[in-house]
Amino acid sequence: MAKMSYFLGKLPKKQDSRNLLALSYLLPGVKVPKSFDYEKQVKGPYPTLDQCDVPACTVFSSASSQMRFEKKEQGKIIVPQFVDLVTFYNQFAQPGGGAFILDVLKAWRKDGLPFEQSKYCIDAFAEVAIEPDIIKQALYTFGLCEIGVQVTQHMMDVPDGGKIDLKGDQAILGGHAMCVDAYSSVGLRVVDTWAGFTKRRTMTWAYVRKYMDECYSLVDAKDAKVRELVDVERLLADLRQLVGEVI
Repeated sequence: MAKMSYFLGKLPKKQDSRNLLALSYLLPGVKVPKSFDYEKQVKGPYPTLDQCDVPACTVFSSASSQMRFEKKEQGKIIVPQFVDLVTFYNQFAQPGGGAFILDVLKAWRKDGLPFEQSKYCIDAFAEVAIEPDIIKQALYTFGLCEIGVQVTQHMMDVPDGGKIDLKGDQAILGGHAMCVDAYSSVGLRVVDTWAGFTKRRTMTWAYVRKYMDECYSLVDAKDAKVRELVDVERLLADLRQLVGEVI
């Protein structure tokens, strides 16, 4: 089988001790099911946002999440333009290509991602510890996560709809950012931003433990389900105080 090659663009995790922790805001008594699928609540099909030969996965994965948020809120799928997302990415592109997830998340929250004639923002984001049970809690309560993973050749070779699992000790080829919209006992369902991936691949918990290096809950404060499970007002107040915004 010919080895597949895709453009990678997630730079190593940028540390920020001020990051809010997602699980600090869960309301008491939240019971997490064995599996969760955002698309069963907010049905697609969602198009694959292809980053082509631009190492802009940090932006295209964020736009994949925003598409899902807008489908839930507006009842329709709004697809951003490739050139607009690349222009947005260019604000954060580092010498040699790629960007930090944190830089993109902060601009997404403050300025919004470009969709047609509008810009859409998340209300907040919060860091999630890389432990399967904690990631499950975050996904079930907030709905979507943005993750960063280290990529092996095996991950690139896994076909559309396949399972990304451990396969010996392989060299790290780079970093990749992805939207996550479901979990099961097997692992996470990830949203690719590479051409040819129209079905969702599953990333096993074993791969998550070894190769995931960052994870963030995405906060849509207007989502009624999120408000039932998360102390959204306290989270937003803490965020505004942190960044010096007027409450």
